[in-house]
Amino acid sequence: MHKSNQASDGKRGNQEKNHYRPQKPRSRNNKKGSRDFISLDMLQKDAKAPTEEEQMQTRSFDSLALYHGFARNLKSQNIERMTEIQEGTWDPLMEGENVLGLARTGSGKTLAFLLPLLQRKMDGESGLKALVISPTRELAGQIGANANKLVAGTNIKASCFTGGTDMLNDIRHLHRKPEIVIGTPGRLMDLLERGHMDLRGFSVLILDEFDRMLDMGFVDDVHMIASAMPQRKQTLLFSATVQGRIEPEIKRILDGAPAVRVEVNKGDKPNESVQQEVVHVPEGSTRFDTLVDVLKEKGGDRVLVFSETKRGVSKITARLKKAGVAVDEIHGDKSQNYRNRALDKFKKGRIRVLVATDVAARGLDIPLVSDVINVEIPRTYDSYIHRIGRTGRAGNMGRAFTIVEGNEGLSASGLNKGGRGNSRPPRKDSFNADRNQGGFRPKGQRKFQDNKPKAAKDAQVVF
Repeated sequence: MHKSNQASDGKRGNQEKNHYRPQKPRSRNNKKGSRDFISLDMLQKDAKAPTEEEQMQTRSFDSLALYHGFARNLKSQNIERMTEIQEGTWDPLMEGENVLGLARTGSGKTLAFLLPLLQRKMDGESGLKALVISPTRELAGQIGANANKLVAGTNIKASCFTGGTDMLNDIRHLHRKPEIVIGTPGRLMDLLERGHMDLRGFSVLILDEFDRMLDMGFVDDVHMIASAMPQRKQTLLFSATVQGRIEPEIKRILDGAPAVRVEVNKGDKPNESVQQEVVHVPEGSTRFDTLVDVLKEKGGDRVLVFSETKRGVSKITARLKKAGVAVDEIHGDKSQNYRNRALDKFKKGRIRVLVATDVAARGLDIPLVSDVINVEIPRTYDSYIHRIGRTGRAGNMGRAFTIVEGNEGLSASGLNKGGRGNSRPPRKDSFNADRNQGGFRPKGQRKFQDNKPKAAKDAQVVF
């Protein structure tokens, strides 16, 4: 049974909170292989830094009377004030309500759902156990790392389970009986089917980036995992966007119970702190040459490059290495250990450039990314928003470049109002051929897709 207490309606700034009601589907073509209507105007915009007044609108964590261990751990990470999504969801989560939380990437959704649950446990809700399901291994690992930072020095145990890791090690962690379990759908299903995991005592289900999870074909797995939680009392769904086509799945996950909807700076628009710029491929040049020029002339010291396909990522990486660039790559065909090492090198500044598919576009908090470069116009505008959300985070400024060739982004009439469609000329380069097709993959065939701004040293890290 889900808890269905009525929460008081209210508004704060541009934050909306009300009980969840399904919306009409958006007029978007979501067929496999389809592309959004993206014009060049949508990829160019000046950045706007948040004012000091805007940054001070939310409560400080000191005002919440947190358990001293959590307060200490937040301060050690220079986290002092709540973000809008954290403040908007705090009260309903503390009251045990179901919550649908929508906020753009980089807004602190992970802390928004973790901290209230942990605080409730310290306040005396001793039996509280929570399961967090995440669509990708990287995001699950990041949530697990942040959970362990938050509970450091307490007696609360958090464990993370993802594909590509040692199953025996997972079983050892389960014997510790963690109260917070984070995992990807495939590995959680494996542990359940083999009888190693028992979720009967878990009362809270959290789906992070739930729209992406459903897009990746994990619908049945998510429902099967949820059915293994007969004591579930609370369900939390967090994402940057929610599209009409997944409304029925949301209702199904909630079992018809009401949910408080908290919508803050919804992720259907780019972060205002990111300077967006279109870079045209000069006549007689190639897309790769233009990428190198951007890196040399405009790129900062930590650059995330996106390509649509795994093959494209590998070819770009190989050519950048030949050009003398400190670079590595992550995509679905790389082992989890390789992906972890590449991310770690990038975060620690041991490489300047990381080339990736959209596996790195969602949820990952990579500190101080100076620039994001799209080697081609992304397939969807949602993908574009998530990609450029990797920079300009936590009060810092960032830049995003999109490389455009020929008449991409132009309508047949030549105006900047068209999509990619049939106006797209043949590629002059071949490193991004054979585009991956997104959408549903049947069970057993799933794959995980999955100014040079300087950040202040004391910048708040949002996770």
